Amino acid sequence: VFYLTNSLLMNNGNMEGPNDGGILSDMQWDTLWVENNTFVSSGQDFIGTPFHNIPNNNFIWINHNTFLWHDVWIKRSYNDQNFFFTNNLMHDISIFAHLYEWGQFSSPDYRQGNTMLSLTCIDTLETIIDTLGNKEYESLPSERQFFWEYNLQYNSPQLLSLPKQAVDSGYAPMYLIPMLWEDDVPIEYTGGVEVISPADSSRENRILADDVNWPLMKYNNNWYDKDPIYNNPQIYSINDSMIQNIKSWYGFVIWAEDTPFDGTPSYKYEVDRWAGTDIEEFPAVWPRFDGTYSNAELLTASIEGLPLGDLNWFPADMTRWLAEKEQIEDHILALKEERYELGPDVGIPDVYKSAAFSIFPNPARSVLHISSDTKLNSAKVYDVTGKLVNEIRIHGALSWVLDISNLGMGIYILEIETLSGEKNVSRVLKN
Repeated sequence: VFYLTNSLLMNNGNMEGPNDGGILSDMQWDTLWVENNTFVSSGQDFIGTPFHNIPNNNFIWINHNTFLWHDVWIKRSYNDQNFFFTNNLMHDISIFAHLYEWGQFSSPDYRQGNTMLSLTCIDTLETIIDTLGNKEYESLPSERQFFWEYNLQYNSPQLLSLPKQAVDSGYAPMYLIPMLWEDDVPIEYTGGVEVISPADSSRENRILADDVNWPLMKYNNNWYDKDPIYNNPQIYSINDSMIQNIKSWYGFVIWAEDTPFDGTPSYKYEVDRWAGTDIEEFPAVWPRFDGTYSNAELLTASIEGLPLGDLNWFPADMTRWLAEKEQIEDHILALKEERYELGPDVGIPDVYKSAAFSIFPNPARSVLHISSDTKLNSAKVYDVTGKLVNEIRIHGALSWVLDISNLGMGIYILEIETLSGEKNVSRVLKN
């Protein structure tokens, strides 16, 4: 059982080749829960396990994550009993385009057959392979669950130029791997080459269209190439260096051009380029990355009407999501494709201020700063059930730093009392 939540992971793995990196690959998961993270410049195979044998992964849920410049696969596993991929934002995913003539999965391999690769990665499972190599497959209708809903795959104009260059230059055609070969896939993903009857080439397309044999597998409400309109312009400049890097690599390895690979630009998100290591002169400023964006459509595009991707970039929306997290999870686990309607937005201010008290930050990760115009006596923290979970005596100070690092994520009630007996009650969010 592994939970990866509320984290910023940057520059994972060597980025010089298509097979580098890998964060959660080559594992067998009973439960893998990846939620509200941002992954920047990560390597191939975010999740990868042995391909088609009996289920090795019992339950995987990838929810509300932001991925930028990931080499190839989000999911390269077919042996999942329960797989949920929801509310994620993917920017320049599957950077290394694939050749149409590439022999991998060119089958019919296995029962469904596949020649066009999809990020969804689904297949019939082998349940028995005897000593003679004879195979038996899972019985149909399948009882496995697959839910890929409310996700964005945004490929920048720079990345879309790669398959077009292959076509224009007379090289072997290539394509960028979409979530699923469907009518909504932009023609730019193939460099303008028409994919005739994609269902004939994509087993994932056939499986997800077959409600009789695969009744618990759902794929809907996903989008392509809607620019999030990031607030950090550096993201767009990295797109430029990324495509220079990839085209140089393809020119040298695939297109057999006399293109030097050494010295090609890096597409890592680098923020530590100062000349020294003195922490006072060159302080490390967190967060290391700004994942906020302003596309109004995407800011309400998740299944619960909140922003796609990592909600840590949108604290007010994180507050609303946490308030109804369990109900949202129940909605999705019931395989409901329609939107979940949130309750009214009661909100939590970033800084609570009254005539006598100031509390910040809110939401908070580890500490709360409390200050008052009059001397403080105590601070008490209650969970939403009214249980006292933390209490401190301040003994007359005008300010205090309250450690809440041991508390779980959620909404808490903070009660502050002064020496004169004046009390203040406010809500705070621990994320």
